Amino acid sequence: MTTPVQQKIRDKKRTPEQIADMVKSGDWINIGSVGGDSTVCTEAVARRLGPGSGQLREIEFWLYAMFYPHHELQEIDPHQQYHCVHEFFFFPWNCKARDNNNVTDWAQWGWSYGMWAHHYRFVNALREKRGLDWWFNAATVPDSRGFFNMSYGTNNCNIFRQTAKRIVFEVRSDYPWAEGGRFNTIHIDEIDYWVEVDCEKYRWPQINEKALKPRPEEEAIANHIMGIMIRSTGTRTWPYMISDTRTISII
Repeated sequence: MTTPVQQKIRDKKRTPEQIADMVKSGDWINIGSVGGDSTVCTEAVARRLGPGSGQLREIEFWLYAMFYPHHELQEIDPHQQYHCVHEFFFFPWNCKARDNNNVTDWAQWGWSYGMWAHHYRFVNALREKRGLDWWFNAATVPDSRGFFNMSYGTNNCNIFRQTAKRIVFEVRSDYPWAEGGRFNTIHIDEIDYWVEVDCEKYRWPQINEKALKPRPEEEAIANHIMGIMIRSTGTRTWPYMISDTRTISII
């Protein structure tokens, strides 16, 4: 027997193309928290960019250190004639777009200040008055009670959930459930739609940490820090600079 929660989950499922069809020219879209990167919905919107009838223009994407490289934006609209990107942190794929095509602006510098600015610029208790039209964010499969977990994207999700008029979750079966905290889950009642992500096609970017070999200077820095941590038993170390450390006693 289908429960009311299960029925609600079924009713809110859409395809990325259906989401993109609802986007209008001029919309502002947040495409994910750090670690909660949008993939399929952003790609579907990108495919609609252009000058023709029924295509999208003046789309603004707000990014906050996206791990997933959105090459489709560069390939479809490399000079950002029909969209623009506001980025808080520049990862290699976005640096390339900036340097090669003189596009992408620097929205705000710094993690905490960026979040502060994002919150006070866009937040509103009433959905229809919020500053962003859409928030696309990756999440886990919902549990039996209808809660989605933000997994890797827990960090900023409680701010982003307050800034968008419409919320779309991109459900990934490879996302683990993040325990702890008060704002790491969002109920089906709080989102508008969700889509399913093919995790084989849209694999999460991985780094083979075991294959990384530190340079001698990196090893020296790490050993120096470890030495400070070992010596600071009973004290709290405050590293102002690598070569200048001071300790504050814990009372």
